[in-house]
Amino acid sequence: MIAERNRLARDIHDTLAQGLTGVVVQLEAAEDALTLGLTRETSEHIDHAKELARASLNEARRSVAALRPEVLERRTLREALEAHVRWVTKGTCVRAEFVTRGTPRPLPAAHEEHLLRIDQEAITNALRHVRDSRTIALRLV
Repeated sequence: MIAERNRLARDIHDTLAQGLTGVVVQLEAAEDALTLGLTRETSEHIDHAKELARASLNEARRSVAALRPEVLERRTLREALEAHVRWVTKGTCVRAEFVTRGTPRPLPAAHEEHLLRIDQEAITNALRHVRDSRTIALRLV
């Protein structure tokens, strides 16, 4: 398990390093083109930098999906969910409400990972679209 984790970590590092290097190179080329007044070339370099960044992000997501989230190695799913909602709302005007009901039961690791990722996406979307309501409620039943 540790050897596989180290291999994946190297792959992720290499992928991100290559992708970010490409982004930096394209942005520097865009800067040079902008200095020379080459509008079309500037735009092309920026577009390419965005493509590289998106591709790198997708590759990183694919690689990371293969790893068990570290937080689930240190905490129960309930603890991880509660910590996440409190962490992302800390210092904001949004109030986090976390409620559980029933007796916790063990779940397969894959189910816990999916629930954690669903929580992360849902909380991010809620924060992005919060308007009149200033409460985010997470309920496990």
